Amino acid sequence: MQAKRHRSSFPDVIDEARRIFNRRVSNKPSLDARGADRTKEAVARKTASYCACFARSVRVVDILSGKPILGDAEAFKTRFHTVFRESGPTLELAVRARALLTSERDSSRSYVLDLELQSSLVTPVGPMLDGSLGLRGPRVQELWALYEVQDGLVTNLWLMPAQGDDGRGEAALNSLYKRKEWSAFDAILRRQLGAGYVTTTGPLCSLSIGRFEMQGRRNTMEDMLSIERLPADHLARPADSCLHFLGLYDGHGGAACATYAAENLHKHLQRRLNAVSSAKDFNAHDTFREAFEETEKAFLKDSESASGSCALTLLVGGGKMYIAHLGDSRAVLGVGPQAEAVRLTEDHKPDSASEKIRCESAGGSVIMGGRCWRITHDGTAMMLATSRSLGDRTFKDSWERVATAAVLERTLDREAALEAAQQPMADEGDCLNESHAVTPLLSAVPDVSVRELTDEDKFIVLACDGVWDVLSDQEACRCVRTALIESQSAEAAARKLAGMAFNLGSEDNISVIIAIIRHELA
Repeated sequence: MQAKRHRSSFPDVIDEARRIFNRRVSNKPSLDARGADRTKEAVARKTASYCACFARSVRVVDILSGKPILGDAEAFKTRFHTVFRESGPTLELAVRARALLTSERDSSRSYVLDLELQSSLVTPVGPMLDGSLGLRGPRVQELWALYEVQDGLVTNLWLMPAQGDDGRGEAALNSLYKRKEWSAFDAILRRQLGAGYVTTTGPLCSLSIGRFEMQGRRNTMEDMLSIERLPADHLARPADSCLHFLGLYDGHGGAACATYAAENLHKHLQRRLNAVSSAKDFNAHDTFREAFEETEKAFLKDSESASGSCALTLLVGGGKMYIAHLGDSRAVLGVGPQAEAVRLTEDHKPDSASEKIRCESAGGSVIMGGRCWRITHDGTAMMLATSRSLGDRTFKDSWERVATAAVLERTLDREAALEAAQQPMADEGDCLNESHAVTPLLSAVPDVSVRELTDEDKFIVLACDGVWDVLSDQEACRCVRTALIESQSAEAAARKLAGMAFNLGSEDNISVIIAIIRHELA
């Protein structure tokens, strides 16, 4: 089947309905001070919100028999009110495969085919002998669901049990296409969209994110975290309308720069994402570097602070990770059942081979200061333990003066030599341009990389150097894996990793983000 991306054709109401379905509500009464049952009220609100995603004329049909399962809006509301009331907080709907079906001839109507796995499901099964409503579950139910959407609402829903379909994603869809039951779906699509309807598929991914920060043994807390969802349907669809954004900012010389970056860098990134019209036009390297540059320029303009910050950022979605960083915070991927550590970033330490060459080629120095290597230059007494950062106004200004003076001196020496040799002088404009060609010493240019997600990728660890000073990549991944086996909670895993770093004697602020990768939508 032909595969295309349609930036605005995906009916967002499908994902809105799933998010409401997965909103946690208790299945036990809970009375407030007025004697009202808060659980009952929460179930009523959830039911109303969920039903608002569907047209009042919605019909739910067994696609194989053609018989209605739920014939009208009232039956629909009654069923899901019971489901939400009885199933409890562990009820979940996860999408394991997805296809968007569209037609150029009818842009008002679209279809989404999802392979849905419903967990902890309790459903009504009809009246008992005494007239009360019977219940079945809790259980797991896997269904193929074909949604018809018009004017922003689901108008029809066809269901079929999933039996023998292979796994998830493209494999599950290809398995369905080979089954004779596919003809029932195909007949509806051909009738409504025409024989030349377009099928759009893509990798599915969702993250469960946990964070933990502690001041540790430092006198002040200078780290900041940012976790956002950035609209980018041209990159994330058909899986989702947004990309997950994770940002970790390790400040120094005060928290002002880290705070500013945490509040603003993703906004600059969002503006860059909005300027891109399709996935093929997206250049991750240019997008991140421009966002970092704009963030630093705005900070130096808006603030008088001399503080600086390392920055570690990730965008995740559309089957890919986009990683940009400067400084010595680090991202590590846990891969496979044993969570083998795969480093996603390389620390910008002054003594690393590439950074040492870069700094010394620019005219700076890399020296041992205290207990670690640092960068400095002849125009300042300052020494920094990272070779790339945002901010650090005083250091960068002093380097600008020294480097500019050096370039001007070389230009004058060259002109004097040309004059002595009776050679033509360089144009004054060329001299001026060269005098401003200063190579940054403390760079604000991030390293950017892109990585395809695979089924073996289990979780991502983002942590400041307060963790990596005392733990190896593999030790950190082993700690996270153990925590996830114990609790399945990204928050608990982040807390456990930070606590281990502190107990091992870390003397820095400690900040951690853990993102569990699910190769489905939940």
